[in-house]
Amino acid sequence: MQWLDALTAKALARELPARSEALAVLASTDDELLDVVAAAFRVRQRYFGRRVKLNFLVNIKSGMCPEDCSYCSQRLGSDAGVLKYTWLKPDEVLASAAAGVAAGAKRVCLVASGRGPAERDITRVAEMIGAFKDQHPDVELCACLGLLSQDQAAARGGRRRLQPQPEHGRGALRRHLHHARLPRPGGHRAAGGRGGPVRLLRPDRRDGGERRRPG
Repeated sequence: MQWLDALTAKALARELPARSEALAVLASTDDELLDVVAAAFRVRQRYFGRRVKLNFLVNIKSGMCPEDCSYCSQRLGSDAGVLKYTWLKPDEVLASAAAGVAAGAKRVCLVASGRGPAERDITRVAEMIGAFKDQHPDVELCACLGLLSQDQAAARGGRRRLQPQPEHGRGALRRHLHHARLPRPGGHRAAGGRGGPVRLLRPDRRDGGERRRPG
């Protein structure tokens, strides 16, 4: 596969692919899949070796989501057999997160089922964040709590970050945040944001060229 060999050589030389080359990867057949995977591994091996970056998820609220997303096992009425429980206690969250760090995790993500957080939920998560960062200041942390209301977006949308109280942590924790589709113009755009799904992380993030663990 001459086109794949040429593309691999460019990648190893840290050159960007042409649009036609990128499209060729997308258009590759099932029979060519293993060749594409092997080519990608050559590049990964050159620059990252066999290092992986372990991310650890803590499900701080599970199941019973009122949103009816048919693909999601967290929705109310799902027969997927997932655990169903309301908000975990802070010490349970911290213990679970600490277990992930002990196993080698470099990032912990706090996730909660449901349409979106109430103000008390944001406060509760901010307190968990502060306590965790006091114990593990070098571990990255992110949160996925669902949709913000228009008022919450207006309060936080311009900077797009969840600000724990000064005594609750070092710096700001940015959130993984989706904005509700409102029936009229406004919403998060009115709050100074660009709208649409936004993936937000800590400003002091340092990936160090490491990869996430597959799956």
